Amino acid sequence: MQPARQVTSTVDARVEQVLPRFGLAFVLDDASQSWGVTRSTPGSPFDALTTGRRVRLQIEVHQSFSVVREYRVLD
Repeated sequence: MQPARQVTSTVDARVEQVLPRFGLAFVLDDASQSWGVTRSTPGSPFDALTTGRRVRLQIEVHQSFSVVREYRVLD
């Protein structure tokens, strides 16, 4: 049995809510898909995430789910 091939995509999104005590942020992409970013997600410093800020997400697409692989705050 071979492992499923990973596919990545890039989407732009806007930060909707930041829960700093939990190290969790929710972002909404331009297609209205909601994504979660945690303090341990690779990318820009978590403290740079503020409500309304634009971010670029690297999405890792699997057969039955997708996850944020990395994020970058857009200036």
